[in-house]
Amino acid sequence: RTMMQWRSDSQFFNSRVGFFTSISVRLWSLMTWTNIVCYKGHNYPVFDVQFSNHGFYFVSGGHDRLARLWSTDHFQPLRLLAGHYSDVDVSR
Repeated sequence: RTMMQWRSDSQFFNSRVGFFTSISVRLWSLMTWTNIVCYKGHNYPVFDVQFSNHGFYFVSGGHDRLARLWSTDHFQPLRLLAGHYSDVDVSR
């Protein structure tokens, strides 16, 4: 299963590729059709990725019961949002 989220300026999109197996999130360029960054930090599969309205920040959630707040100019998450009692399936 492949999950994609378009950024508001339509120049980039995020993806999580795999059938509930990917533990990374990738940022792709629509101009060059190449992978720009691979964001790693989840220990278990990522279920959802959502860009903010401004397109600079995005959040990912997964089986590790954590939501991670990212920014497109950092390789590491800005914040770990812990305390969930089950998987984070939707990060809207």
